[in-house]
Amino acid sequence: LYGRKTGLLRLEPLPFWAVGRLIPERALLPRLLRYSVAGGVPAYLRSLYPYPHLEDALRTAVFDKGGALREEPTAAIQAETRDPERYLSILEQIAGGAARFGEIADRTGIAVTTLPRYMEVLTERIRVVERRTVVTEPRAWSKTSVYRISDPLFRFWFACVAPRRSRLEQGDIDGVLSEALERLPALAGPILEDIVRDAMLASHGRAWGSLPIAYDKVGNWWSRRGDEIDLVGLGAGRKAIAVEVKLGVRPVGTAAVESLLDKVALLPLSGRIEKAIVTAGTFSDPARRIAREVGIHTIDGRALSAVLANLASRPRSARGNAAPARDRRQKY
Repeated sequence: LYGRKTGLLRLEPLPFWAVGRLIPERALLPRLLRYSVAGGVPAYLRSLYPYPHLEDALRTAVFDKGGALREEPTAAIQAETRDPERYLSILEQIAGGAARFGEIADRTGIAVTTLPRYMEVLTERIRVVERRTVVTEPRAWSKTSVYRISDPLFRFWFACVAPRRSRLEQGDIDGVLSEALERLPALAGPILEDIVRDAMLASHGRAWGSLPIAYDKVGNWWSRRGDEIDLVGLGAGRKAIAVEVKLGVRPVGTAAVESLLDKVALLPLSGRIEKAIVTAGTFSDPARRIAREVGIHTIDGRALSAVLANLASRPRSARGNAAPARDRRQKY
């Protein structure tokens, strides 16, 4: 019958290692910074591509009036929902630090009995928000669950564009751009964590140098008192790994090594726990030496680039894609 589908294909953002020539920079860190703005959506990457310098790309495509991405998140929410103001309010509050369900309800003024249907649209239908739970928690939902904006462009826009729209309207593009460039490394850090997480899952059964990767579940870990480990991987036979991820604007020093050792001791896990620090940059010589002495694997930008290149060269069916799917076909 007319209109009856025989299949459904969800178009997903490309993982970082698959964007290829959609990003003009060749070095890893500049590529990460650009990906932290556009994510893996080809249309967003194409809007930035004509400008070899990210500063020019942001100025023209994001901050200039009439830029291709200047109003993209607002336009997307308006096109896909029947109550865009409420969805935009939720996104603004999450971007502003409201991570837990109760906090979002309080800040938006949306009743806790009504909020779930809005959150379901943002997390399950449009998929620009994700709910995260401590990786060692066996249940998919718990009181420790937190929400965050998962789409890189939405995250960048609500952090650097939305709060400064009046200044942009007044023509202060240079000032807003300067602030955005200063903030971008902080926004890129969690994006790199996601990239490393997805690469670990896609590398199952392989090795990153001397580090075997065989973890079925990889995610964030945090304690009630605020201790955090960027990534913890869990595998068969109580196999586990704790990973700290550093963007690497500056060389990783000994403090990161000591911090990881302290936090691993807090994990509610038994048995041997592998430890690793991954950076898109480099390590200081003392940090490498101490890490080697205490059994922490160090993966620098060159080694990480090799891992990502290997994933990019594998057939798509073999490497999979851990990025969130999207299906934007109807209003909610």
